[in-house]
Amino acid sequence: MTANEKGYAKLLLINNGCRMWVHHTLDDKLILDLMVTKNAELKHADVVKSAVAVFSQFAKDVGHMISHRSWQHSINKADIRQQYYFEVTNERVEIIIALVGKVRHAFQTPE
Repeated sequence: MTANEKGYAKLLLINNGCRMWVHHTLDDKLILDLMVTKNAELKHADVVKSAVAVFSQFAKDVGHMISHRSWQHSINKADIRQQYYFEVTNERVEIIIALVGKVRHAFQTPE
């Protein structure tokens, strides 16, 4: 953990610098998010654009809207990433588990 959150787990590696996570935020929200580094945006723009599109469509398909913000690492202040996310705080555990399986399927990776 870092000073940015209470906990997190990596769900999916799309490529180096573009990953899916679940974060338990400091304000007690649970979010599913796609984090993208500046380096990934520069070196793999097509992959990042596609990942954002897949994640956005996935969220829409399961009834959520994507939010977007810049995210700064609490230790390495130069590490500023783009975070695309939606909140699942009020979902039952079974629903969140199903969402994880569905997002992996959306990106065509094994569960």
